[in-house]
Amino acid sequence: MHLTFFLRLALVAFCFLATNPRFSCAASATTGASAPATLTTEEKTAGWRPLFDGQSLAGWRLYGKPAATTIGPG
Repeated sequence: MHLTFFLRLALVAFCFLATNPRFSCAASATTGASAPATLTTEEKTAGWRPLFDGQSLAGWRLYGKPAATTIGPG
């Protein structure tokens, strides 16, 4: 019974990811690089902001450390 549940869950997740354009890999497959994440106008007005700018770790900090602690290479 549990296996059936997980197989159905996996199928639903696969169908969602395969049909949702936000999770599409088509852009990265054609250009060789992934496009940076963008927010919709509604997300911006709601106060959302990207976690990663695609280039640096600006604004990030180590878990459980003071905000002044910088993240080193690697």
